[in-house]
Amino acid sequence: MQVAFYKGRKRLANRVIADMTGGPFSHVEAVLQHYPNGWALCVSASMMDGGVRVKLINIATKDWLLMTVDMGITAEDAWQWFWQHSGAKYDYTGAMRYRVPFLKQSQKKKYCSEAVAEIFRLPKSNHPNGLYKDLLRYAV
Repeated sequence: MQVAFYKGRKRLANRVIADMTGGPFSHVEAVLQHYPNGWALCVSASMMDGGVRVKLINIATKDWLLMTVDMGITAEDAWQWFWQHSGAKYDYTGAMRYRVPFLKQSQKKKYCSEAVAEIFRLPKSNHPNGLYKDLLRYAV
């Protein structure tokens, strides 16, 4: 299965997240299916979209880094996770726990790296750069 890491810096939030987490990435998506011309159907939790969702994204731009991960996780597993969490709101306080650890993390809300870490059955990841490092050992 593939994971797409966003390294674009167009929005202030993207620059702040990347800078505060010590790496180039500010968002992450699990790729469900590829389509022509660089488009892919992805699942994650998005601040811009308000929470857990599936979205068609053009990941064939310089703003995205694609990683193939071999952990036995399939698109079907990701779809199953999505159906269990579809409609969950974005977890703003959970996403800030990497800097403010006493903030409460919601069990009902999700943020991007948490969503993708759960799809891959990894312990919670507090930010996309940490998840990238966690997944590197499974990259092919």
